[in-house]
Amino acid sequence: MTHIPFYVGSYTQIEGHVPRGRGKGIYAYLLNNETGELVRASITTGMTNPTYILFDEKAGLVYAVEEKVGTQGHLRLYSVNFDGSLMEISRQPTLGFASCHISRCGSDHVVVANYASGNAASFATGGGKLEPGVCVSYTGSGPVTERQEGSHAHHSVTSPDGKWIFVCDLGSDKIWCHAATMPLSQPRHSTSTPPGSGPRHLVFHPVHPMVYVICELAGFLLVCNYDAEHGNLSITSAISCLPPNYEGTPSSACIRMHPSGEAVYLSNRGHDSIAIFAINTTDGSLKNKTGNPEWFPCGGAEPRDFAIDPTGRWLVVGNQNGNTLAVFNIISPCHVDYGRVRKYSCDTPACIAFSQG
Repeated sequence: MTHIPFYVGSYTQIEGHVPRGRGKGIYAYLLNNETGELVRASITTGMTNPTYILFDEKAGLVYAVEEKVGTQGHLRLYSVNFDGSLMEISRQPTLGFASCHISRCGSDHVVVANYASGNAASFATGGGKLEPGVCVSYTGSGPVTERQEGSHAHHSVTSPDGKWIFVCDLGSDKIWCHAATMPLSQPRHSTSTPPGSGPRHLVFHPVHPMVYVICELAGFLLVCNYDAEHGNLSITSAISCLPPNYEGTPSSACIRMHPSGEAVYLSNRGHDSIAIFAINTTDGSLKNKTGNPEWFPCGGAEPRDFAIDPTGRWLVVGNQNGNTLAVFNIISPCHVDYGRVRKYSCDTPACIAFSQG
């Protein structure tokens, strides 16, 4: 039997988009890789809205950002204790408001996306501490006036070849491309997404030069070719993340690649579902050009985030407004046994983080 550790970030207070923020902080869990059972190991308190986490198990470190809407939060660095609890060893201001994502760039930097202030900041992480950040701001707007009045950086990721950093800007319908040299510098160029689409997160295929973008406002999955030499993304198709008969407002949230590269998973709030799109392993294209994913209930309400464990056997969904973690068995990369779901109480989960180390 193997227990796989992971962490869950949470909303600790009510926000405009969080009607019941009652989380306690950062939760440490163990996943039984044979049965899918979860055991809560510890809770680390003392942080406001630790809504995104980066876990490096090999280094014994956890990075977390505070999502403070009206004021600047902090990026915090923790060491991991034997019981999974965390001890803070360093912190720096995030240099923006409503910090909502953190990602690694190389072995000694992380990048934070600040949603409300429309910027991103890089932080050196060497020597067991965080150095002061360097910030880059974005400009732009979109046609959805209540959500796109200005730039809203939501996500950053470094390309697998280590050449480029891409930042999804929900507010301006752009994906900004930076050279992956630190500290973060001004973007080289950007890719425009369809007006009003609201690009939120993206993932790379593990083998092929393909990128998949989830667009929150339009409920689209964008499939893109990736030009590694210049950092260009070329959109080849835009496919609905929602069933044709869905009449609610789109609010797509999370996207993850199955470790096999055979499927991409995404979540839909409102519809409260997970969708799985099958991928051709020969070239990274979708198997069905019209999408036709497998949809299934997320096991709660408002699936803000989810993660696939490193073995590819288990799917853990964080249902923000349902106050649950839902665990599904992945039978094969394109098929989940959603008829048998394990549910665990967890207050206002916002992020599921298995180790990236």
